Amino acid sequence: MFAHNLGLVAITCSLISSQTLADDSQINPVARNIKAKIERKVSEYDAPLTGYCDFTIEMKHEGKFAYIKRIRTSGDAQLCKVGKKSLKKGMRFHYQEPEKFIRVQIVEN
Repeated sequence: MFAHNLGLVAITCSLISSQTLADDSQINPVARNIKAKIERKVSEYDAPLTGYCDFTIEMKHEGKFAYIKRIRTSGDAQLCKVGKKSLKKGMRFHYQEPEKFIRVQIVEN
């Protein structure tokens, strides 16, 4: 019975922790920088945007820099289109921890 409860607690903790971190910007400085660029571009857009957009950014690492290799989006088409304009393939960022994929979520009301 104790092992069953321990397993249930482990599953519950993993579900809660994955939901609290919607994107990598809370723990990764590169993701925080990318999210700031996207939010700046979205806030400068003339028409009001609503909805959400999830960005999955594939990175390539060379030396001390990480380069954007591919950008994938899902969510509101207009919000994703505006946000994607702020990122270009080949943009480089200085990193501390190498990560192949970075997840960023933008939500506008």
